[in-house]
Amino acid sequence: MPRIKHRGEATQCRPKRSRVVSNVLAAGNLAGIWEALYSPGMKELPWMVLLGVIVLAFFAAVYFAGRSWGRMGPGKRIVGLLLLAPHFLLLACIVVSLLNGHPPQGSPGFSTQFICGVLIVFILPLPALVGTVSALVIFTRARVSP
Repeated sequence: MPRIKHRGEATQCRPKRSRVVSNVLAAGNLAGIWEALYSPGMKELPWMVLLGVIVLAFFAAVYFAGRSWGRMGPGKRIVGLLLLAPHFLLLACIVVSLLNGHPPQGSPGFSTQFICGVLIVFILPLPALVGTVSALVIFTRARVSP
């Protein structure tokens, strides 16, 4: 039998649990917790932040290249541009991948999406990172040296 509350009686305050959390706790496992607690737009947020960091690093290297372009010899200019090539290709693959969406399997768009996905995930990140850092070092040293 439920207890009747009287005026002035202290009640126990407990935080209310959402239906999703109650269902997860009742099931006894955490499978599907990320899908339940976040909205669909939140899944793409880390990837958009990563894309922003990649673009900002690339534009920082291009900015320093523009500032130090006149003080550099032709050899360092060519090396600097070649070091930025993987980063430019990574950005191009990200744009192509976002524009293609999710094409049906067997179509030419699927092949393009697959190649861009392999390049983005497995091949280009490390050369782009090393190349951008090396190019930044070359460009900043050219600005500092007399």
